[in-house]
Amino acid sequence: MLILVRHGRTEGNAKGLLQGRLDHPLDEVGERQAAAVAAAIRSQVDIDAVIASPLQRAQQTAAAFGQPVETDDRWAELSYGRYEGVPHADVPSEVWERWRSD
Repeated sequence: MLILVRHGRTEGNAKGLLQGRLDHPLDEVGERQAAAVAAAIRSQVDIDAVIASPLQRAQQTAAAFGQPVETDDRWAELSYGRYEGVPHADVPSEVWERWRSD
């Protein structure tokens, strides 16, 4: 069984920023989210491996499972290029739609 878990919230998420490859850590809410999802999953299944992107937010979320974390660059988020760190609301709608459909 493969279970995919998105990282917990970061300050960038809370501000509505496109983070991509920016390395924001989890905020307090994100730390609680990571702990909660790890506990919920551990209560349901035995975990054989934990693999995460090298980004700090992913590493912190993975660490909540209490097992060794294998880091794999292939799980890192895509870069948003010049929109990296820009609020989602500031990206022109036609640019966002073109990016999403690509």
